[in-house]
Amino acid sequence: MLQEVIYSLAGFTGDVVFEDPAPSASEAAGLKLADGVPILEKSERATITRVLKLGSAARDLQYLRDVGCDSLYLSSVFESAGAIIEKFQEDLLDIERRAGLELLTGATSLELALRSWEAILPEASDCMRGAFERKLSGPDVLHYIQARSSRSLSNPSILRMYRLLINGCEATMRVQLLSWLLYGDIIDPNDEFFIEVAGDGGKAPQVREERLPAWMESKNAHDLLYAGQALAEMRQRKHEIKIDFGQHVDAVVAAGSEFAMAIAVSRLKNRVSEEVGTLVPPGSIKELLSSIRDYPLLGRGLLWDLFIEEVDKSLNIEAGVRIAEELGFENVTFSSFNGVTSPCLSPPWPLSEVVTSEQEQLYADVFTMLLSVRKAGKHVNSAWLAIHRHGLLLCRQRLHDKTEHRLQLLFQALRARMGILLENLMFYFQIDVVESYMSGLSSQLEESSDSFPMAVKLHKKAIIGVYTECLVGSRVISSCLVQILEQVESFTSFVSQRERSWKYDEEPDLGSMLEGLEKLERDFMRSSGLLFELLSSVKSVEGSSNLARLILRLDW
Repeated sequence: MLQEVIYSLAGFTGDVVFEDPAPSASEAAGLKLADGVPILEKSERATITRVLKLGSAARDLQYLRDVGCDSLYLSSVFESAGAIIEKFQEDLLDIERRAGLELLTGATSLELALRSWEAILPEASDCMRGAFERKLSGPDVLHYIQARSSRSLSNPSILRMYRLLINGCEATMRVQLLSWLLYGDIIDPNDEFFIEVAGDGGKAPQVREERLPAWMESKNAHDLLYAGQALAEMRQRKHEIKIDFGQHVDAVVAAGSEFAMAIAVSRLKNRVSEEVGTLVPPGSIKELLSSIRDYPLLGRGLLWDLFIEEVDKSLNIEAGVRIAEELGFENVTFSSFNGVTSPCLSPPWPLSEVVTSEQEQLYADVFTMLLSVRKAGKHVNSAWLAIHRHGLLLCRQRLHDKTEHRLQLLFQALRARMGILLENLMFYFQIDVVESYMSGLSSQLEESSDSFPMAVKLHKKAIIGVYTECLVGSRVISSCLVQILEQVESFTSFVSQRERSWKYDEEPDLGSMLEGLEKLERDFMRSSGLLFELLSSVKSVEGSSNLARLILRLDW
């Protein structure tokens, strides 16, 4: 009797212990004690039933391991659970040996021999079954197991079991990480790794934040993305790498904590950056940054005038694409800031590591904002020329017409206010901010002797400073500024309408025009006052000396 129970636990059922039909096709058959066994008392039957539950849990683990799943991460956990099954079977062999020597004399002694498994096997089976039925994949498997283990801190044996399962899941992730760093590619059929490699559409690899494990910070993941791409690019170019990266890659893969991972990733990235720097032609970084400063940011040459001309001519935000391509810009992107296109410089690798795609977008946002203000300023100057070309003569001819005289004075006063605001904004953006940061960056690059890692770090700091102090990231200020620019466009349309009446000697409705212009003046004064208050609040929080000078000029 006792021998048959032991055999059934090992997977060989008989007449006394048989397989209970599974409740569904997705579950393994359990073990059940036959009814009507005359030699068993009620207490012994209850004891054997508890023992058979351990066997049922072990069979369920083996069943899940044999069935498998599509997820690489969950499959690795199932394989780790195989070690639990093997240890259980080893204990069964020892129990069978002891039973043959008559060291086990009954159901109670058998239950005592299996006491160490009474918590582990049901917990492992329930955990694996839950992950399988939820169809978990990727880091979700790891998070699920870690969450369950946190509820079993009082039982060391269960914690060791969960540690075994977690190690199996992390092993798969570390193999993928090793493949990414060594080859710049991974085998990831179900998209489970936290780096999504390029697909058939040519999409660049990127970090998937939702797939990050608990011990991987977002910054470290992006650094690993950079390291894998850079190493793959160097190997593709057949560059002779002079630094032994093996020890750094091994340190990253073997890191056992968040702190150790951060240190290992930082060292690897610094080494990779140093090696990438050997491929950068001397002076190319300064040349690239000077081009960005001079054209998209400071508007030197014909770039801005051509953009404004094309946008005005076609009234289409895509009109600047052709101009951008003629001037050497690639991958032109579009911005919704006041309907102005923005070109992005796309330097070749490894200069693309200095100006990354994220930083190109920052440049594009700054460019569209600067160009919008310049465009509005150009239209205000054109309005000033129109007013002085026709207005003085009409004022002499119609001094008796108070409405005409009031309209003329309002035109000139509103144009002056708009011109002063736009000129001060452009001076602040281009001289106080752009020229200051970019000149400082150039000086720092000279002091660093063209160190590539230092250039990357300094440039990142400079573009974030330009983006922040140009107030592009502030939705409230950007919205207020767009409103002001729209009012400027409305003013120039008023001037154009008045100029047509002057040109063709028409008699417009001066009363309605004066009413509309007075409303525009009130709206502009309210918007410019709001902008002043917003800028003052930003200065009081951030304490920017550049912004303080702008507010002083506007207040004066």
